Amino acid sequence: MYIYRMQHVDDGKGPIHRGGLTLTHFNSRSNPSTDNYPTPWSDNGIGLYRGEQCGCKSLEQLRHWFPEQDDGKLLKAGFRCMRLKVDGRGVRKGNYQVVFKPEKIMERKIIPLSVENNA
Repeated sequence: MYIYRMQHVDDGKGPIHRGGLTLTHFNSRSNPSTDNYPTPWSDNGIGLYRGEQCGCKSLEQLRHWFPEQDDGKLLKAGFRCMRLKVDGRGVRKGNYQVVFKPEKIMERKIIPLSVENNA
């Protein structure tokens, strides 16, 4: 299965946990709406345990969290959109996100952000 994830090139952390950015839907670790941007615990109770990461089941779902208007900030801060091929066993799916173990990644591919396409 493929998972889409916004992550930093240096350490693989996502923008929400790495912090330091003010994005359309997030200001560092704040989460303004648990209805539209739920934590893994409130998204069908899929949870998030030590060593796991969040991602999205489609590029459209990733854009719900990180719209194109944030691409410049994300790119400048060192984040890239990744398409990850993972072993689907053990992936937990919510309505807004998926949770997986990074050691289940079999393949990684950078998906260019809109600002990279226009450069």
